[in-house]
Amino acid sequence: MHALVPTDTTTAVDYDDDSFALIGRKPPQPKFQRFGIDLVGRLYEYGDTPGLPRRVLTYEDTLDFCAIHDLALIQRGGDRSKTYLDLTINSPDPYTIFVLSLPCFNSGADRPSWPVRSLLGSLAEADKLLDLRAMTGKIGSRRGTKANAQGHKANFIVLYLDDGSLLRAPSLEPDRHTLEVTVERLRRSLAFSPQFQ
Repeated sequence: MHALVPTDTTTAVDYDDDSFALIGRKPPQPKFQRFGIDLVGRLYEYGDTPGLPRRVLTYEDTLDFCAIHDLALIQRGGDRSKTYLDLTINSPDPYTIFVLSLPCFNSGADRPSWPVRSLLGSLAEADKLLDLRAMTGKIGSRRGTKANAQGHKANFIVLYLDDGSLLRAPSLEPDRHTLEVTVERLRRSLAFSPQFQ
């Protein structure tokens, strides 16, 4: 009599059996690679600590993607000032998923940062033209050309369509309400429930 539940003594699969062709192997778990933007406007892959990135990309490097999977505002450490915009995109490798994680607010400010404003502006424009869930393209960064009174330059996230053309779009207005409304609209386009009620 055979046990209903396999045990260590159960006979191993007979690879010569014709029915074995119907048995498949489960795919590997996807690998998540998290990216950010540094103070001089270069994309970098997160390392073990924020101060030690695994690798820093050049201004010419991009994150190639073949679909936008998710977009969400995430609070880290329970601190409202540590809110991040996480954009999850499918990479060309089916087992690698990129997460672009950008701080929403500069330290001490309640105005959305330029990288977040420029990324959301581009995604909002793309949403008018394309299905974001099937959109392919490239995400890169750009360093601003004008410095403020303290000598700081803005950093921007840029979106290229699959033909390599830059998607030109205005950045979002610099207020929290516009940020939240835009995130909600894009989440609806991606068939996700709203984050704010």
